[in-house]
Amino acid sequence: MRKLFTTLIVSTVLLIFHLSSNNVMAQWTSIGPEGGRVKVLCQSSTNLYAVVGEWFSASQLFVSDDSGNSWSQVNSNSFPSDVRDMVSLGNYLFVGSGIGLFRSGDHGLTWVEIATGYSGTENYINHLAVSDTTLFAAGTTAGLIRSTNYGNTWEVTNTGLDDTFLYSLAANNSVIMAGTGDNLMGVYRSTDNGDTWQQVLNNMQYYLDGSYYDGYAPVITSLTFNGADVYAGTSESNGIWKTSDYGNTWVLTGIEATGFATVNALFALNGEVYAGSQGGGGVIKSTNDGTSWTYVNDGIDIHKTISSFKALGSSIFVGTSGGIYRTQNGGSTWVSSHHGISAQKSTNPSLCKIDSYVFYGSNSSGIFRTSDEGTSWTMVNSGLPIDDWDLNSLYSTPNTLSAFNSISKDLGDNWSPSTSAGSAGYMNSQPWIEHNSMLFCVKQMDAVGVYKSLDNGINWEPANNGIADPITSYLYSIHSYNSRLYLLSSSGVYVSNNDGATWVLGNFPGFTFWTLNANFYATDSVLFIGLSGSGGYRGIYRSIDNGANWTVVESNFSTKKIIANNNKIYVGGTVKVEITPGNFVEVNKIYFSDDWGTNWSDITGALQNPTLLAVNDSKIYVYTYKNNISGISASGNDGATWVNISGNLEGTLVSELFFINNKVWACTMGKSLMKRDLNDFEPPVQPIAINGATAPCSGSQQIYSVDSMGGVSYTWQLPAGWTVLSGAGTHSIKVVPNTTAGLILVTPSNEWGNGPIQFLTVNPIPSNVAQPGAIAGEASPIEGASYGYSVANQTGVTFTWSFPAGWTQT
Repeated sequence: MRKLFTTLIVSTVLLIFHLSSNNVMAQWTSIGPEGGRVKVLCQSSTNLYAVVGEWFSASQLFVSDDSGNSWSQVNSNSFPSDVRDMVSLGNYLFVGSGIGLFRSGDHGLTWVEIATGYSGTENYINHLAVSDTTLFAAGTTAGLIRSTNYGNTWEVTNTGLDDTFLYSLAANNSVIMAGTGDNLMGVYRSTDNGDTWQQVLNNMQYYLDGSYYDGYAPVITSLTFNGADVYAGTSESNGIWKTSDYGNTWVLTGIEATGFATVNALFALNGEVYAGSQGGGGVIKSTNDGTSWTYVNDGIDIHKTISSFKALGSSIFVGTSGGIYRTQNGGSTWVSSHHGISAQKSTNPSLCKIDSYVFYGSNSSGIFRTSDEGTSWTMVNSGLPIDDWDLNSLYSTPNTLSAFNSISKDLGDNWSPSTSAGSAGYMNSQPWIEHNSMLFCVKQMDAVGVYKSLDNGINWEPANNGIADPITSYLYSIHSYNSRLYLLSSSGVYVSNNDGATWVLGNFPGFTFWTLNANFYATDSVLFIGLSGSGGYRGIYRSIDNGANWTVVESNFSTKKIIANNNKIYVGGTVKVEITPGNFVEVNKIYFSDDWGTNWSDITGALQNPTLLAVNDSKIYVYTYKNNISGISASGNDGATWVNISGNLEGTLVSELFFINNKVWACTMGKSLMKRDLNDFEPPVQPIAINGATAPCSGSQQIYSVDSMGGVSYTWQLPAGWTVLSGAGTHSIKVVPNTTAGLILVTPSNEWGNGPIQFLTVNPIPSNVAQPGAIAGEASPIEGASYGYSVANQTGVTFTWSFPAGWTQT
């Protein structure tokens, strides 16, 4: 077989066809968790829209056409960032944002900035309201603006409006109400479509430190109409106020509402009024015109911040800091209604792995757990103050999770206050490190020192022997590697070889308090400390004697991260570059050493502002961000070349990269988790087989194909004289063969190289073969009998016979 293959290659001139592949590139897969911070809900006809994202950042628009059962993202390149409000009017959608007012006439696919006809240096729009066919927009330095022609033109309408920085806005078909803020001027009303405004704060009082002040009104953070009544939510625990005469007189509603620091959202339906908090409390409801309020949070997982209410059909929807929830029984129970929305903001750090479980930290929704790589998630917040505070970080040791000031030793099912005497270090809320079945931590205030626990954190004892005056020292962080402990302090780097029983101070040149802000990394052969630039101290230091002595090996680098892979060291950070005499800037760089840090190379190449570095096996992964353009690149040759692997993750803010079960997980700032198979970053595998005729008729049209692989292009090699009609570069080609026999070869390739060749031996049949003569044989055969059929023989021709179903050919 080898001889035949070789002979054919040598004796046949091959035609090679390769064009750019039309195959869809491999992409990142969204794996949740679902939910995220909802900024505003909007209803238009039978569609429900949700704007999701963090304040002052990129926003995402989702739509549901099945009453909130499922959601899909509206992918629009023109949807503005920092959206703050959204309404519908006629066939249009309108959004107010931190960069202006925008309109869409195609269900959110395209957006055009529309607010013109007013002056002002800033175009932010905080609130929108519709009165009949007039649209009002609050914001801009010009004040309140309105449009009577669906946003085509605008005019300023501030007459009588003494405070134009509005905190809330609401309208029905005849009255518009505007809530003011820090000037404590209360509510303004217009009954002439915004032509004029009157201040209406009679009987309102401002409450502060136990006293009520007449003549002042609270900050009005939300407004809603309930029939002829108007409700006004406030900040600073000033409760909810109500007027039944459009503001001529106000009364304070039930005292329960003063339990909200800020009433962030108000909504009324069928005579019932709902209020949502900002900063804890969730949802309250009144069924007696505000006389009393009751909490209705059953089923709302995260109710720290309530941003918006909306009704559709028989359902009421509420947008929260954790997602969207729906009730069909007046708030008695709520169910999650954000399937298809994965918009969590990751903490930093945000991923931990214990045994087969992966844990994810969301800034607004707390902690999630998965055992199936993100196919399903379980929220594990029992005992955590997630309804009061945002989560900033999630840590783990081999046996313990830590978040806020709490720990869990049962995979997140239950949380309890941490018993640690301190933490793992400055800017590290991990309660301790584990070392040789013991726990260690550092305490940086009061009884400063290193502490050790022998009973899993129940009791702690000092472990300061050898540390010079620990009470007056500053202990930055403690680290464990193999049998040693390392302590970074204001005195230098201490090493313990006996589980903290004694400490020995290493020789670190020029170590000061400012050098504490450092990155520590240990390998079997070498230790590294990278200074972060605090106090002007920078550089990479190395120890080859387990921390006894340190020398600087790179002096201009301000280090953010150090990673080792065998004898290769990678560091991410900045270098100081002089752009003009005496003027320096910090430039983000990636440095590399393949001799344990003796020599360093800048491998940044064309990468624009690398801010995140990760290494797995033989590849480097870098996240870049500059001028609102972001992406992920990878290199398999130590930075000699870089491949953009962003795909559908391009433009997404990424805080961390993790490697789990041969996949890379990207922790995003508003799109939860995305993952991708690491095999995508390898040359493609050999195609299984080439499908197609081995004895095609010359001059006929034939199709040859292999299984398609995402992100792969294909180079086809054909016998001399064959013609390609279509498909060059793809997994399937249409050809016209001539009479030349030989091999069809296909080579798969991607950005990482060529895969193994697959081949098929072909031997075309000349097209001048005559049609066989009449078939001789029995035309009326008897079942079960044996018969012969034949045609006249032709030299060099092979005949293929086909028979009726069930016949047997011998």
